[in-house]
Amino acid sequence: LSYAVLEAMACGLPVVASDVGGNSQVIENCKNGFLYTEGDVKALSEILVQLIRNKEIICKAGINARNKIAEDYSLGSVILKYFTLYNSLL
Repeated sequence: LSYAVLEAMACGLPVVASDVGGNSQVIENCKNGFLYTEGDVKALSEILVQLIRNKEIICKAGINARNKIAEDYSLGSVILKYFTLYNSLL
């Protein structure tokens, strides 16, 4: 999973990325970003055209992206996850 993806989403930007690595773990297609199959130039171009034609989609996905990072990847969230893990091991 690329830090650039997480950082962009934390800034409220929807990400357009290929469905490789951990991208699909954080990007929910058409909700907080957009995924396409690696090498599928047609799918990528269709996503970009859709975004150019509808700025509202960009805004909604950006808000959802920021919320996803705040909920799952913020310092407080990560600390709580570690606390829960360690507590379960005791």
